[in-house]
Amino acid sequence: MPDDDIVIPQDHDASPLREDEYYVVCPACGQAFDIRCMAEALHHNELGHEPYDLDS
Repeated sequence: MPDDDIVIPQDHDASPLREDEYYVVCPACGQAFDIRCMAEALHHNELGHEPYDLDS
């Protein structure tokens, strides 16, 4: 699992992100996901994944 693929805010002294800044689009599957949700972030870090099932 390459570390450079994980999106983690680094500046702890910065003001909180706007709500829309917590969402990124996965370049592999095209699904937008919330980087604050560990399950979604880890899912989108896996190679060859399908979009995350939000209904489960």
